Amino acid sequence: MEKLKNAIDEMEYHEIKFLQKELECGAKKIKEIVNKKLQAIEDAEGHVCMTCGDVISKNKNSFTLIFGPPEDRKKANFCAHDCLHYFLTNLNKVKNEKKEMIE
Repeated sequence: MEKLKNAIDEMEYHEIKFLQKELECGAKKIKEIVNKKLQAIEDAEGHVCMTCGDVISKNKNSFTLIFGPPEDRKKANFCAHDCLHYFLTNLNKVKNEKKEMIE
């Protein structure tokens, strides 16, 4: 967050006003810029672990979990078995908490 604050501090008034307007309108351009940057990093370096955030190099053994309904599949990458296990354990906890809230 500090880097973002520093970047905003370096902006001119009109750039900050543009940023403010963009955020008020759903930040579509910002989302596009962020998504392109993430995709570039993933393409260059491999994937990022969904649990710990470490970059998974293309030549390293890893785990990929594909989940969700057929029309909206999601893909999650994990650098090690323990990260995959942690993700699945917490996913079950979230599902159980949602069930309890509904009941």
